[in-house]
Amino acid sequence: MAFAHDSTRPTAPSGSQLAALADAIVKLHKDTCGRGPKNARCFSSGNAVVCLLFGGLTHGEQTLIEHGEEAAVADQRAAFYRVMHDQARDLVEQQLGRRVVAMTMGTDPANELETAVFVLDSAPDL
Repeated sequence: MAFAHDSTRPTAPSGSQLAALADAIVKLHKDTCGRGPKNARCFSSGNAVVCLLFGGLTHGEQTLIEHGEEAAVADQRAAFYRVMHDQARDLVEQQLGRRVVAMTMGTDPANELETAVFVLDSAPDL
């Protein structure tokens, strides 16, 4: 059975939209934390967008990690994520033209990796 394309349903984000989103998330991190990730990639599947942010710890954070204080870095980054929450959500909504219904941001300081996961309002046809 063939189905007609529903033009009111959102489409999957394009590669250029995801690249622009990665750039915007890097800038937000730089503006908020004082230093941005060295590399970032965003990808999507269904109604989820995942951003991986590599590198970007400050010299002070790197010093804390060298002395076994990963938890202190994770706590500080969690505070930054609370500050960035609304701006990050707005960036995704502006870049992708879809509403964010849930999101989470986290860090793995020892591996200099941060993640941001955004759940969008409705899944595109796959």
